[in-house]
Amino acid sequence: MREVGDDLSPANTAPRRRERLSDDAGDTQPSLWSRFRPRWNVRDGITFWLPIAIVSVAAVCAAYWTEIRSATATRVEAIREAVVSHPDFSVRRVEIEGRKQTSRDFVMDALSIDAERRTLSSLDLDVAAARARLIESPWINDAKVALDPSGTLRLRLSERKPAAIWRASGAYWLIDEQGEPVVTTDGPDARLDLPYLLGTGANEAVGEARILLASAPNHVAKEILALVRRGGRRWDVVSRHGFVIKLPAEGALDALRAYGRSNLGERLKPLAVLALDLRRPDEPPVLSLEHGTNDLRLDALAELRKPDPKR
Repeated sequence: MREVGDDLSPANTAPRRRERLSDDAGDTQPSLWSRFRPRWNVRDGITFWLPIAIVSVAAVCAAYWTEIRSATATRVEAIREAVVSHPDFSVRRVEIEGRKQTSRDFVMDALSIDAERRTLSSLDLDVAAARARLIESPWINDAKVALDPSGTLRLRLSERKPAAIWRASGAYWLIDEQGEPVVTTDGPDARLDLPYLLGTGANEAVGEARILLASAPNHVAKEILALVRRGGRRWDVVSRHGFVIKLPAEGALDALRAYGRSNLGERLKPLAVLALDLRRPDEPPVLSLEHGTNDLRLDALAELRKPDPKR
């Protein structure tokens, strides 16, 4: 069956459409604020309120950045100082092995230990940097630095041993067993326990010089003031009273021992003899006399031919 309803024919709908259009024309257009004003919802919170908050915080931080940075740095430094200075991290003991020539103050400075409080935190200790500072010393050849769990810092130093005093280019050098210069010194009297060497290349033959002095007769060694390297191949021995003994390049120790057995040094002291040449062991010694003392030549030769009463 056909239901009875509104007549939807074009003739009946036209007046209503015209009535609706006339009503819409009478409404006012919404303002921009009404259309775009933020509302308290998730969408506007993300797109409007969150950027405003970020910009505001950034502006405040920029305005007070210096104060904030200073306060933060101060606080961080205070926290760090509290942790570093805690007794659990302190180095309680320093053990040094092999230190003879190196001063203790130099070692303490190399370890960055406080000179007044004599304290060091294990958190501040850079083992590699400490070792690098230690071997900067001319005396230290190598160094080992280790910190054990008990808080003991152990140092093992390998020092260069002084072997002689060498004069070169107007300066006096302490040289090691390899002949390498270590440090300058005031003069030959600075270390009376070390031999005094002169001449070019004397440092390179320091081992030979030490053997020569150690093996010489005691009464001869006590009279030796210096050893002078000649031509890079042999030695001259200078006695304390200025007497020079010229040793051969080969068999120098044998010549020095023969000189000691003959007691020539004591026998020639009263005479004006400057030097005694022993470079030709198969021939009689050659004497060098002071100028104007040729008259003493016969006396010196006679003295050489005279038997030694002590023998």
